[in-house]
Amino acid sequence: MMWKSRLSRLLSLFRDGRGNVLMIFGLSIIPLVFVTGMSIDYARAMRLQTKLNAAADAAALAAVQKQMMNQSTTVARTAAYNMFYSQTNGLVGAGGLGIDYTNGLTITVTDSNGATNNRRATVSYVGTSQNAFSGILGLATLAIHGTSASTASVSPNIDFYLMI
Repeated sequence: MMWKSRLSRLLSLFRDGRGNVLMIFGLSIIPLVFVTGMSIDYARAMRLQTKLNAAADAAALAAVQKQMMNQSTTVARTAAYNMFYSQTNGLVGAGGLGIDYTNGLTITVTDSNGATNNRRATVSYVGTSQNAFSGILGLATLAIHGTSASTASVSPNIDFYLMI
């Protein structure tokens, strides 16, 4: 008799619909907080990547600007590195950004066919963004990477004479 009473109480508890919204909300709030936190981390990482892409674009353009076309590829590469470093140095550390400027940054400047009138500059970077919320779930960083390339050519000096 005792077990029938307990069974009937248990069945009436399952049939009762009062308070279900609170239970569902209580169970779903935990994943919602983590999803919101992870979306904030992702948006922050993409904001940093956008800033790094702009710096990579500026560095690639610095290597192929008109004044650099008369310089060697080493000088142009140094100018590109200095441009990228000056624009991203404030983001590293305090902004949650990690970049290894020696291994995570690749800058190549090449002259096509050995001539200085055609030049291509490529800037590639790899970095990490520190997560605030996702670190609880074991994802402490998000990878950030990008590449920018620029090509320029200078018309050769042609001397011509017009005879009247």
